[in-house]
Amino acid sequence: MLPMSDRLQLLDKYIVPEGNTQGETYFGIAHSSKDRLGRLRVTTEAYRGREYLADIPEVGLNRPLSDLINGSLEEFTIMLSELSGGYDEIFMEEGIVVYDLNGDRTDGIYIDPWEFQSIPIVAKNSKGEVVGSSRLIMANDPLPLPTLKTDRLVSPEFKEAVKQVPLEMSQLAKSDQVNELVKFGLFRIAIHLSREMGANEWLATTDSFVMRLLNGRLKFAIKEIGQTQNYLGSDSTPGWIKVDVTLNSVAENGDRNLADYLGGKFGVPGFETFISL
Repeated sequence: MLPMSDRLQLLDKYIVPEGNTQGETYFGIAHSSKDRLGRLRVTTEAYRGREYLADIPEVGLNRPLSDLINGSLEEFTIMLSELSGGYDEIFMEEGIVVYDLNGDRTDGIYIDPWEFQSIPIVAKNSKGEVVGSSRLIMANDPLPLPTLKTDRLVSPEFKEAVKQVPLEMSQLAKSDQVNELVKFGLFRIAIHLSREMGANEWLATTDSFVMRLLNGRLKFAIKEIGQTQNYLGSDSTPGWIKVDVTLNSVAENGDRNLADYLGGKFGVPGFETFISL
């Protein structure tokens, strides 16, 4: 993995531009507070639509949400510990929904402790609005990856093999105004970023329906490393993604155009309006 100084340079390289042409979707890293909040709102709306957040508490805070995401994990947990209700402990276990007491409660965002050690990835439309979300979580910076944090997700026979995996992909989501193809653009950026960081493998605990789609019709060849179980409100399956294995499988057994696009080629039929590195 690249040292932190090189990771920060990587962030600058992949800043997603403001779109200004009709019909194009831009992909890259969310660098500004506006884009980072936009990413979290897309994720929150998608999670609410699937009822993943039904049991997650909502907490009103007397400060702008942009201040929260620009701080540190330690600062955020200290602030929560000053409130009654044990919100700091809930946050560390499963995340919480926070909203600005001086704003609209319905504009709250779901946030978890891994937000502070993630590279946030977004898709933006031609108006500059965030319409897609994902992130790559970096291991042990300071927390272990979410899939490895609890003993119950990964089966014993895989624990030794995956304990050094450096990244986890999560929060792959889109807004209702764009189609499912946007998720492939987010996946492509994650592949580019991980390669530049010297990593070829990720973990991902994914909704089981999505896992069946990825491994079934799309031929992503994700290794399932645990049993399906309820995780953050969804029946989910932990997976181990080896990027090269996935790209080869999609190319040989699935859609060659999709494999070319995910692998970094430009002008691929079906993806002409997707602007990404």
